[in-house]
Amino acid sequence: MSRGAASEASRAEAFRFFQAVEGDDVARARQLVVERGVDPNVRIGNPDIASAAIHVAVDIGSVNMMRLLVELGADLNAVREVAAENPMDIALRRNNQEMVAALHELGAVRTPTLAEIMAEHRPPAPLAQNLWQSAIAHKGSEGRGVGG
Repeated sequence: MSRGAASEASRAEAFRFFQAVEGDDVARARQLVVERGVDPNVRIGNPDIASAAIHVAVDIGSVNMMRLLVELGADLNAVREVAAENPMDIALRRNNQEMVAALHELGAVRTPTLAEIMAEHRPPAPLAQNLWQSAIAHKGSEGRGVGG
């Protein structure tokens, strides 16, 4: 089989895998990963916006499928780039408490918000004050020209 044909076959298997996940067909999804070698972290479509199978399982609310995917090696905290969210974020957004509990039990975490990231990297107060004063002093000296 040529490389192109092999690639086409693996895309077809990945598509079937996503159909199994979307249809909540746990047995078929397991078969495609275990017997056919489909990567449980495969993404279909544009890599910048594509979801992984675990995102689909959480989106449809299938705790059994999510658990199977994690068992088979799916990344529990995989980020869906287009929305910058991971499985825990999806479950929280959908207010699916059963999914949130299952994800938490398996060790999933939510994606930190920008405010949380900024708070973690905020400089200590004295340093921030010194930087602010330096910036003001520098700004004041810009207005003075030579001989002015």
